[in-house]
Amino acid sequence: MLLKSPEEVERFIKEKGIKHFKAKEFLCKHCGKVIIDSRLIELAERLRGYLGKPLIITSGYRCPEHNRRVGGVPDSPHIKGLALDVLTESSRERFKIFTWLVNNGVTRIGMAKTYTHFDIDPDKPQEVIWDYYD
Repeated sequence: MLLKSPEEVERFIKEKGIKHFKAKEFLCKHCGKVIIDSRLIELAERLRGYLGKPLIITSGYRCPEHNRRVGGVPDSPHIKGLALDVLTESSRERFKIFTWLVNNGVTRIGMAKTYTHFDIDPDKPQEVIWDYYD
């Protein structure tokens, strides 16, 4: 289910008993708007529980302007509310996040030195992993 306002996100978080995230963490850093698939919020909560430490979202929804400014691809899943980037502080943490995501059905994962991207965009190729190390 796509949530399209901070109020909808907060309501979903409250109804589902999500304890570790607030709507503001998923908002576009440029315009403050939000579109986010509720499945990503649930995945983030479960991943946070697995890690046993805070999960910092570095990018959730991006409006098209913000996506252009950060160098995102024009058809980025972030624009559709289907992607999250989370802070990754070590190689061990990157491995733990990757393993958990794969074991929980996420089939699109991008790895960078400081963050891990994952998305649930059905219009993109599935069962892929890529890196941002160039």
